[in-house]
Parts: sequence; structure tokens; C-alpha cells
Amino acid sequence: MKKILTLLFVSMHLLSLSQNNNGQSQLQFNYTENIVFTEDFSGAIRMYKQMISFDPKNPIFYYKLGFSYLNTFGKQDSAVIFLNKANNLYNDDYRADLSPFEIKFYLARAYRLQENTDSAIILLETILAETQNDQMVYAVNRELDMVKLSVKNMFSINDLDSVINSSFSDHSPIYFEAEKLLIFTSRRYNSNSIKYDDGQYDEDIYYSKRINGVWSSPILFADFYTPANEATSCLTPDGAELVIYKDDDRGSIYISSFVDDAWLEPVKLPSPINSRHRETHASLTADGNQMFFTSDRSGGMGGLDIWTSYKLSDGWTKPVNLGAAVNSRGDEDSPNISLDGKTLYFSSDGRDGFGGFDIFRSTLNDFGTWNISENLGYPINSIGDDIFFSPILSTGTAFYSSFRSGTQGDADIFVVYLDSTELSTKSVNIGFLFDENNVPIDTAEIIIYNKTKGQRFLANPSAAGKFIFVTEANNDYTLVIKRNNVVLFTDSFNMPDTVPKEMFYKNIVLTNL
Repeated sequence: MKKILTLLFVSMHLLSLSQNNNGQSQLQFNYTENIVFTEDFSGAIRMYKQMISFDPKNPIFYYKLGFSYLNTFGKQDSAVIFLNKANNLYNDDYRADLSPFEIKFYLARAYRLQENTDSAIILLETILAETQNDQMVYAVNRELDMVKLSVKNMFSINDLDSVINSSFSDHSPIYFEAEKLLIFTSRRYNSNSIKYDDGQYDEDIYYSKRINGVWSSPILFADFYTPANEATSCLTPDGAELVIYKDDDRGSIYISSFVDDAWLEPVKLPSPINSRHRETHASLTADGNQMFFTSDRSGGMGGLDIWTSYKLSDGWTKPVNLGAAVNSRGDEDSPNISLDGKTLYFSSDGRDGFGGFDIFRSTLNDFGTWNISENLGYPINSIGDDIFFSPILSTGTAFYSSFRSGTQGDADIFVVYLDSTELSTKSVNIGFLFDENNVPIDTAEIIIYNKTKGQRFLANPSAAGKFIFVTEANNDYTLVIKRNNVVLFTDSFNMPDTVPKEMFYKNIVLTNL
């Protein structure tokens, strides 16, 4: 690793930016790719500080130092200082090695993370006024969207009324839009509950339906009741599987399936998901083939960490810790993966924030690793504990639990109305794969190309042959299905802006297998 970094520093030609036909610098991120590969930003910081001491007026060194700070948690202020220095020192003598737009781009990002949105917008608008490069314009417009999202983070935030919230702890909400169904966990009294020393009762799972805009009185979820603690974790998008927590073996993850209008007895997930350590919460990707879960098992970074595992035909793969971009020396809890599998929401008490547990999000980058987590900010986060954040794509809302000033109990369930500008353009598509005998196919490579944006995504069929992918309005797509590297099916289509938020794609029958 150190050898790779040294080569980076002495091989300056690797950092040069290609020119387009108009002479404009093209955003290549060669430096970014190499430094992310080595994952040694702290080493880069030490090295570039040393290089600046030898050449204190070189904007390239200040830029790279600022970029390294930008990718180090909690160092946005340092990133602003050194990227500003690079911007001020820059002149045309360095054009062959560094784009002035690239400096401004990352300085704007540092301002955004610093919540200095006015400065971020001014810089980004300056780039748009000065460049005709399509790649740069696209990157800047995406960054502007992020800035605007941070400014207009929500329209309003409401504590659910006393029909749902009680004088006891109410948390872990799951909202199923198709049935207008809210499933949640509460420590309220019921006729079978056990009272604890803190004056609250054991955790049980309840549900309520929203009928004509009004929540029905919560009903104990009898299918999952035991004298011990049970809590909600996640519900698959089709409502067919519910993941819950039980406090046996220090804490374990269970899953139940909805079959013939009834919930089956929850089944404890086998090793390596559950262990002799504590597992508290889990979230499944839309296709059910990847799980993000919390555990305090050995090999972590602190208390509870977030781990991920993939479901194969013979069981779950060995869990992988998500690393320092997500986990900290404190506790991480309540992971919730987005429908497209590219944004992870979770809570942490080990990162800089407003109070106890704050809600963060991390996005999956093009290198297959998770970007440094971002705090969702105030007023979603408060000086108390904010946890179990669950966005609902189809409604532009999110449910979560918070213990803040004004709550009725130790925690209440809140709903936040998000800026739905981006959410409203996306649809969840569900398809099925079968062979000629109508037998589900669970082994195929499904590739979705967004031709409009030049993006490529993968989907995996479940045991039932079901696959799920997310599309955006007014984008052109090609879907390709391969098996043993042989193309068996292709389909090209455009997504208009009138489709529902969740829709059936098609049943596909593969022949000549």
C-alpha cells in the first residue's frame, strides 16, 4: 500500500487531466481512483504536508491535501482551508496537471458538508458559467441537487398522534404503503405484558391501518407474541417477509413469511448471520439477496457495527464489516438499505452529531465501497436519540423514532415529509423469470443499462424467479439477461413520467436453456 502511494507522488503524469476538443479540462478523477484504491488518506495527508513544506506555493499539493481531508471523517473544515488555498494559488502554469474546475468542485462539496450552502452554490454556478464540458456539467448539476436537498431537507416533521404514540417507548416503524399498514414496536401495557424495573413493559409488535386518513387503534401482532422482547426490523417491498428481533441468545434476528394470508412461525437465521454475540437489527435489499445487520461480534470497530452478507443457494456468506466510512468506535444501529441498494440509512452515537443517536446516510460509490457517512441534520436529528429511519419511496416521506423534547414517552414515532423532487422520478419495477415448464429461474445475470445516463446496474433473481430494479422517469433503458455468458433475452424501453411508483415489469420465459 505504501509503495503504491509513493509511486503516486513521484509519477505526476498520472494526475494530468485529458483535454476535450474545446480545450476544456475533463474531469477524470485519476487521483481519486488511486487514492481510494489504497484507502490511505491519513498517509496522503502526512505526505502532502511534507511536500508543501518544500514547495509552499504549489496549488497541486494543497489540492491533494484538501481532497484527502475531504475524505476523512470530521475534517471538512481542514478540507475547506486547503482547497481554498489551492484555489487562490492556482494559475495557468498548472493547467496541464490540474483543472481549476476540479478544485472548485471539491471545495463546493466541502462547503456543502460544512453546511455552508451559499458558498457551495456560488462556486458550482461559477463552474457552470465557465465550462462547456459535458462531464463536468453533469457532475456539477448532481452536486447542486445534493446542495438543494440539504437546504430543503423536508417540508415538515410531525409527531404521530396519540393513537399511535403512547406514554411508553414506541419505535422501529415500518410502513407498507400498499396496505396503508404501519407495523411498529412498543413497550406499552397489554394483558400479557411483563413490567420491568424502569416502569415500562416488554417490547411487543403492533400494527395499525390508516383508513380515510385516520390511524386505527394499534393491535397486538399475536403471530409474533412471546413473553420475551420482540421488535420490528424490516419488511420486504412485496410485503412477503418480515424481519424481526428477539432477545434470545443475547439478541437474534428472525424472519417470517406471509403464506396463504397468514404469517408463519418466525425462523431464526442461521450462522453466520446470528452468532453467540448480540445481533439487534437487519435490513434486506429489495431482491432479498443481501442483508445489512448490526452485531457486536469480534472484528468490529466499536460496540454494535453494521455488517453485510449475501444469500447464496447454500446459505449466507461470511459477514463483512462496512468499515470506517460507516462504523465508528461507538454503536451503529437500525440499518435501512434503499430500494436500489445504493443508500444506507443508519443511526450512530459514535460520530459528531446533535445528541445521542443521530441518523446518517452513506452512499455506494463507483468503486463498490461506501462513502463517508453524512449526518441528515436538524430538525430530523435532535439533541436526543433519533433512530430507525425508514424512507418510503412512493410517498416522499420517512418514518422514524425519536426521543426529543415534547415526546409522550421515552420515544415517539415521527413522520417527516421529504423533498420529493428526486423521489418522484423513480419507480420500482418487479419482474419474474421462468423456464419453458413455468419453473422459476434463480440463476441468471440480469443487467440493466440506463442509456440516458450511461449507467449499468445488476439485479439477481430470487428463489421464486423474482427480480427488482429501479428506473427513473424520461430515461431510456436496455435490459439484458445472460446465462453462462450467453445472451438469452434483451428488451429496450423508455420510462415515461406517468408510471406508478411501483409497477409490474413482465414475466420472462427463457427457452433453450
